[in-house]
Amino acid sequence: MSSPHELSREPFPFSESFWNPVIAGAMRSSRTLHGGRSGGPVGAPSTIRVSNTMSAVNCPKYGVMKLDAPVTLPSVSAEAFQSNGLTMKGIAPVAGDSFVITQEALPYSPVGFGNAVLRGITVCKINVIAESDKFADCVDDDVDKLKSGGGGPAEILWKESGTGTKWAIVRIGNAQAPAGLEQLRVKEVSATEDWLRCRTWDGSAEGTHDVYVARPYTMRRTPYDGQTIDGKTYSFLLQSGVLTRHIIFSDSSFERQKITPPYLVNDIIYATTTPTEVTVSGTPVGLLDINCDSRAWAENDIYS
Repeated sequence: MSSPHELSREPFPFSESFWNPVIAGAMRSSRTLHGGRSGGPVGAPSTIRVSNTMSAVNCPKYGVMKLDAPVTLPSVSAEAFQSNGLTMKGIAPVAGDSFVITQEALPYSPVGFGNAVLRGITVCKINVIAESDKFADCVDDDVDKLKSGGGGPAEILWKESGTGTKWAIVRIGNAQAPAGLEQLRVKEVSATEDWLRCRTWDGSAEGTHDVYVARPYTMRRTPYDGQTIDGKTYSFLLQSGVLTRHIIFSDSSFERQKITPPYLVNDIIYATTTPTEVTVSGTPVGLLDINCDSRAWAENDIYS
């Protein structure tokens, strides 16, 4: 008997007709797992073939597209669908929906196609809103770049410094930013806006870039100003630089309130990542003050 470390001299037990399909299947699995390249490195991006079906719109290399339907539907040809089922139509991106990053320029062509990264690490351009942003998402109809923010399916691994359109390396296909807490230091308390301008704070060092945080919903002006809710009419006034809330009751008496304790410059707050419906210069604010200090509107004066 031969040693277990020696090659067996016995005939190979499987026929060529059996073994060749096995090898072909393994190679197909390898290409699927490694982004279309047999023998690719572990962790290589997952790619998919995409066809640019956006009439009169050319998608650049490292551009952004949304996947639509397969190029060939099974109802048209089951055989063609099975052989080309992973070739998808590409359309204009939609904010909040999944997207792919093209790996080559794709001019409009219903019959041509190229590769795009569906999940994994890739190069792309990002409209950087704040240098502290760690995530990015697509923008309606923008095939050229992503947009940075407090959350999104693309994690920013590296980007050029500064704001505006920058080259970046991202990992796409991930969940939204984890709903952990960020410790921040208040730098500006706007008396008329629904946000706070802050800087990151690690307990000893303050960040250098502005981070906007939405106030808790009930402490915002916009949802209530001029509204009558449950027989109470709300209005807001500035008094000595402090925002006050006036509530007029059904008997015409009214109450003046202010936030207690007030937000002060250099206060420490904690914020979580979530949609807030608050914007700054048209840009959505993705952080919300969780109100650890139990701030609330408190009665200041009552008039009748």
